[in-house]
Amino acid sequence: MRPSTIVSIIVIVIILIAGFVYFSANPLGGSATTGTTTSQTQARVLFPAGGETLTAGKTYTLLWSPGASSNMMQIFLVNTALESQGESVAISQRQYNVPDVGSFAFTIATSTPSGTYKFEIGPLTSNEFRIASTTGQ
Repeated sequence: MRPSTIVSIIVIVIILIAGFVYFSANPLGGSATTGTTTSQTQARVLFPAGGETLTAGKTYTLLWSPGASSNMMQIFLVNTALESQGESVAISQRQYNVPDVGSFAFTIATSTPSGTYKFEIGPLTSNEFRIASTTGQ
């Protein structure tokens, strides 16, 4: 065999091995976001996990798997009854420039009506939970 043929075969083998190693660590479709998780990084909202009842006027520590975003994130409290209209809640229920460190103390405004909600934390979305109003709404 000619030396150039041997070099070509070696290059092809190296490319095949590198491709195998890459796709073993990063399966196709592994970065797609579904529901509350990103399958490649397993990023998800840890609290509220869903099904809890939180009280308006109280402060809760939201928890998520850090690394969901490489930048500052936003946190929105979303009223699921208004979601189909493309709305969430009052501007006071939005936090901007939150570092992606995995936790944030969020105070639910006392004026928040009772209902079913979820949090959007950067690219992540929590499962639904309830908020109980302190004003009996």
